[in-house]
Amino acid sequence: MVSKAFTTIPHTRRVIYDTYANFPTTGLTSGDLAFATDRLTLYRWNGAAWQEITIYSSSGVIANIPAFADVPAGSIYFATNENILYQNSGAAWVAMPSGNATSGGYTGDSTANRAIAHGLGVAPALVYGFNLTGTDYTFRLINQYAQIRWQGAATTGWRVVTGANATNFYVGNAGSYVQSMNLNTVNYRWAAIG
Repeated sequence: MVSKAFTTIPHTRRVIYDTYANFPTTGLTSGDLAFATDRLTLYRWNGAAWQEITIYSSSGVIANIPAFADVPAGSIYFATNENILYQNSGAAWVAMPSGNATSGGYTGDSTANRAIAHGLGVAPALVYGFNLTGTDYTFRLINQYAQIRWQGAATTGWRVVTGANATNFYVGNAGSYVQSMNLNTVNYRWAAIG
């Protein structure tokens, strides 16, 4: 039988449990550890500064998300009331794209900024739409622009609408409901990508 023996070489490490502002910066040895109770993050002393060795990961209602500056970049937070996962980009909390796609249809009603529920849980990156009445129009809503881009047989253009959010995209501009995907009694189909 082969025996595996382990030898432990004792080395004392200092472990601190306090708020980040109260971490000492003198009298430390490289490898000392500290847990920031206000940031919920573990740090390691590198001989000159405290370095994060974990990311923050938690969940709860969006109102309880910690300030982005108080947690390391890359940290994640799942907002249970929104069903959205957020990641700290280092400058802000950013909703992570779901990568999902949904589709649906509706009948136009000639109202401006009509909300159409898309079911993605995040603002769609793209919505593509068309009408089913035989006209040549196709439509694109790109999330970074609060507008509908339309294309007809020989012309193109855009109409301003309310920007999409995690629940709805918006159609209908009083300047032209034909060109903004919401003409009364017209049936429309759409596909949204998160």
